[in-house]
Amino acid sequence: MQARIHYLAVLFMLLAIPASGHAALLPRLQGLAVYDTVLDLTWLSRASISDALLSWDDAMAQVNGLEVAGIGGWRLPRTPQPDSSCSIHNASGLSMGLGCTGSEMGSLFSRLTPADGVLFTDLDENRPYWSGTLLDNDPAEAWRFDFGDGWQETDLRLGGRYRAWAVHDGDIASLVPVPLPPSGVLALAGLAGLLACSQRRQSGRAQPPV
Repeated sequence: MQARIHYLAVLFMLLAIPASGHAALLPRLQGLAVYDTVLDLTWLSRASISDALLSWDDAMAQVNGLEVAGIGGWRLPRTPQPDSSCSIHNASGLSMGLGCTGSEMGSLFSRLTPADGVLFTDLDENRPYWSGTLLDNDPAEAWRFDFGDGWQETDLRLGGRYRAWAVHDGDIASLVPVPLPPSGVLALAGLAGLLACSQRRQSGRAQPPV
């Protein structure tokens, strides 16, 4: 009996592992976006908002004007500083190098599996991606992240030409109006008809006799 209970417990844990991992990335907008439950933000499923390589300023301009399914408010991923998870910390207090899971792109990179590839398109592992975060002590530079090897560092915002990936705070599904089912539409139509009949009856009673 104890052996059977142990077997069932192990089986339950094995089944739970892929389920919990898959729940971290959920498709949204019929595949146009992916909600990240770990970071509580939504990634555009197309990992490059432009076919061209962009300066930081051009990337910011494009992402700020982006609309997907009528939804705006997109931005570039953030790179908080300092980040204790990074492999390099310089005298200026900057965190860079490998293993930077404190940044939004670094966090996603650390969790991506081959199975997640079906959720994203145009993910460029040969060119870094711009972050929306500038250096605190030098606004001429911005952070960037490389999905090829997970390397995080800075570059000149005007000199560098890199990819740009749009993200949106929170679950974008909450911004999409939910259409009423047919029964709900009929109920509202019936309620409107009852209100109209009631108003006509009240109007008729209010008229003085001729």
